[in-house]
Amino acid sequence: MLLEENLEFGFTVHRQTVAQSKASFAEQLRVFREFGTDTKAIQTTAASFGGENVCVPTYVNEFWTSKQRAASSLHEVSYRACSKPQLPRFFIERLTEPGDIVCDPFMGRGTTAIETGLLGRIPFGCDLNPLSAILTRPRLHPPSLE
Repeated sequence: MLLEENLEFGFTVHRQTVAQSKASFAEQLRVFREFGTDTKAIQTTAASFGGENVCVPTYVNEFWTSKQRAASSLHEVSYRACSKPQLPRFFIERLTEPGDIVCDPFMGRGTTAIETGLLGRIPFGCDLNPLSAILTRPRLHPPSLE
C-alpha cells in the first residue's frame, strides 16, 4: 500500500501499487475479450537501436467499438477535435484506480475529465482555450436548483 501526500492540493491518497492491484497493461490487453474476440499478440521487429533489433508486441483486437458508443449525456457538447469518451475510459479503467488523479493537459471540451469523474478518479485538466473550463466546470460541478 502506498501513501501519497500531495501538499499542493492538500489531500492524501492511499492506494496499492499497480503491480499489487492488477495485471500489467500488456497482460490486460492480451486477455481482453470484452466483445467476444480474442486478442492477437504479434511480435514485430522494429528499427534497430545501437545495432540491435527490437521486438515490439502489437495487440490486435476491437478495444473500443461501435457497441460502446452509448456514452453519458454529459458529453453532448460540440467542440472541434474531440475524442469519443470510450477512448479515455478504456485507458482510465486499466491504468488507474478510484481516487487516483488523472491529468489532461489538453482538456478541450472535457471528455477525459468527465470520464475521470464518472469513474471515481480525480480530474485535473488545463487548456489554453478559456472556453474549455467554461464547458467542463458545470458538468463536473452541476449547479443546484437554488
